[in-house]
Parts: sequence; C-alpha cells; structure tokens
Amino acid sequence: MVINGIQLAEKLIRSLKRSPVLARIAGKTIAVCCVQPSAETNVFIAQKQALADRVGLKLRVYEYCSGLTQREFIEEIHALNADPDVVGIILQLPLPAHLDSQRCFNAIDIRKDIDVLSDAAFKKFYAKKTNVMPPVAGAIDYIVVEHKIAVHGAFALVLGAGRLVGMPCLVWCVHNGAGACSFREWGDAAQLMLPQADIIIAGLGMPRSVTSYGMKEGAIVFDVGFSREGGKIVGDVDFDAVSAKARYITPVPGGIGPLTVAMLFKNLVELQKEYKK
Repeated sequence: MVINGIQLAEKLIRSLKRSPVLARIAGKTIAVCCVQPSAETNVFIAQKQALADRVGLKLRVYEYCSGLTQREFIEEIHALNADPDVVGIILQLPLPAHLDSQRCFNAIDIRKDIDVLSDAAFKKFYAKKTNVMPPVAGAIDYIVVEHKIAVHGAFALVLGAGRLVGMPCLVWCVHNGAGACSFREWGDAAQLMLPQADIIIAGLGMPRSVTSYGMKEGAIVFDVGFSREGGKIVGDVDFDAVSAKARYITPVPGGIGPLTVAMLFKNLVELQKEYKK
C-alpha cells in the first residue's frame, strides 16, 4: 500500500482547525528565519505559508544576509523569543557553514520551538515528557496510528543519524517498543541488516540508494529522502523495485513531506497546551 501523505496531512489540518487553541492564537505569528534562501528553500517556506494561512496564523519570513555573525543571529532569535506576538520560531535550513546550527537552535525558547531542534526540546521528547515530537518522527507516528501498523516488537533499520531524521526516529522506535539500529550512511553493514528489518526509515539524502535486494517481504518503508535527479524529486528508496515487496511505503514526493509540514502546526498547538494553560 502506498501511503498518501497529502491526504493524511489534510486530515490532520482539518482536525487542528477545530482546536480551540488555534482560535485563541488566531492572527499570531510564526517566524521563519533564513539566511540567503535558495529557490528550493523558498518552495519549502511557501508550503508553510500556505498552511499558516489556512489555520489563521501569520507566517513572517526574516531573511538575513550571509555576512550575519553568530552573535547577531542569536540576538535576532532572542528578540523573537521576547516578542509576545510570535508563537513559533523556525530556523530554515541550510544555514551557512560559519554559523553553528546547534547553538542557533539552542537559542530558541522551548515554548516556541516547533521543530524540536533545541537540546532542551529534544531532551523532553527523549524523556517522554511532552506530546511535541520532531516533525519527521511525528509524521511517521501519525501514519502508524492512522493505518494501525504494529510497531511493538518489530525491528527497525534507521538510515541516517542526524537531528532531523535519524536521531528522533531512533528514539521514536524505542518509545514504541521496537528494536532498532541506525547507520549514518548506506554501505555493506547496513545492507547486511536489511533482510532483518521489519521497518525501514531512510533519511540519508542518497537518491535511490535503498533497493529491494535483500529486503524482507512485507517490510514497512518510510522514505524521508529528498533529492533532485534529472529534474525530478526522488527519495532514498528505489520506489518501483521496493514497492513490489513492501507492505506499506511512502512515496517521494507526496509521502512524509506534507505530513512533516502539518506536524509543525500540531506541535504549535501542543506547545500552547503545555505552556499557556
């Protein structure tokens, strides 16, 4: 079964629009901070803009030049933290190499960290002391719940070890009773584990690197990759080959991506519940 992330994101947004929390913060602002965004980055921002419009929130883009210093950028973030009109802050990646991304994430007030990228927010997620989840892990969790996919006791292969995909997905597996191992890159060691994997989460940024060779029949495949290949957007998974063996699979585009954007707004609602009682 091919998971339709667009339909699931639509269902989630419809649910959020009925929330009294959103009614209470209607007209408030989500701040998106970016440094010399590319055309592709602007596409991602436009997706967030469209959803913000639908749920009655403003999305304001703060665009900075590449000469911005670490100190200046953190001062800008602190100013947004202090602004009562700003209810959520997003640092749109990528940031220039001279900026320490994690230091920038850590400058975000936990009450406004809808991406769950600060150490403080991730620690709460790790300790299961919050309903706020990193967007990719939250998207996978939403799919699992909606499709009643059994995770407990399964073995998951997590490809990628970063803060956006690998680390939060590994924690999510543990939270849900799945055994898991992760690999920072695709290679012989990961290939050896593939036949044992009931669940595959691929977020390497290596187009079509995961093939059906050695894959377990009936595996569940979450493709979180995003690359451009010959003018087309493709994932980390060789979709045509893998979909023939998978029980469930998310396509690229139209799978995990739309849900991760919707999850930002779910996180905003959850943060309002936690900190604005």
